[in-house]
Amino acid sequence: MIKLVDKQDTGSLLRFCRRHPLGARIESFCTAYGTGYAFASFWLAWDGRSPYAALCLIDSALTLVAEEGPTEELSAFLQMLPFRQLTLCGSWIDRLGPEVRLAQRGSVLEWQGAPTDSLPGVLETNPPLRAVYDLLRESDPGIYCLKGFEAWYLDLSHRVRHHTARAYCLQQGRERIASLLVTAFGEASAILGGIATRPDFRGQGMATGLTRHIAGQLHAEGKRIYVMTDHPGNEYFYQKRGFSVVDTWAFLDKNER
Repeated sequence: MIKLVDKQDTGSLLRFCRRHPLGARIESFCTAYGTGYAFASFWLAWDGRSPYAALCLIDSALTLVAEEGPTEELSAFLQMLPFRQLTLCGSWIDRLGPEVRLAQRGSVLEWQGAPTDSLPGVLETNPPLRAVYDLLRESDPGIYCLKGFEAWYLDLSHRVRHHTARAYCLQQGRERIASLLVTAFGEASAILGGIATRPDFRGQGMATGLTRHIAGQLHAEGKRIYVMTDHPGNEYFYQKRGFSVVDTWAFLDKNER
């Protein structure tokens, strides 16, 4: 049985999501938006008395967190949903079928390193998001999730205000030289992203210091810290800095099929 989550069901949804790396994403959306908006929908799939999957549809972007369960039921439900993008982890990636062309596929890594209190600059918490966006575009103009500022800003700023996301910049003098986003906060975990350094400051340990510092803070709060990467070079970067591969993830974009 797959049930639309209402206000009374959110506790079951959040408890299930806390068991999974990608669950912090759904938890962040649910905590920030709740179940009262037409553009934000959440479902729990049940096998008897236990949930085996959680789904979150924000506008046309779907997130799926699933364990072992009735494959046919969930597959049929996915076919009915009006999503354009799908993000998911684990064994369900291969159940999408060979005809599904994934836009991205990569590794989920969990931080298990040592924190640092020293930073090669001044830490700025929740700087203007326009400045963060510009820094990210300068660092990687082709990054897929930054195709437009407005949609990125509207979602992230809302979740920052509701304490389910956070932005950081590292400054030297008056210049912002590196960035890091906590793209999703959950009670038990957090997902990092938007880790970037301006091209003219690379090779000086800016992103490394910022990542270790923020990961250490979150770890001290009792959270598991994850990053998601689809590039072998980035995976190696994170492994050298205390992260270990714990899962796989994939992104499907129907607009690119």
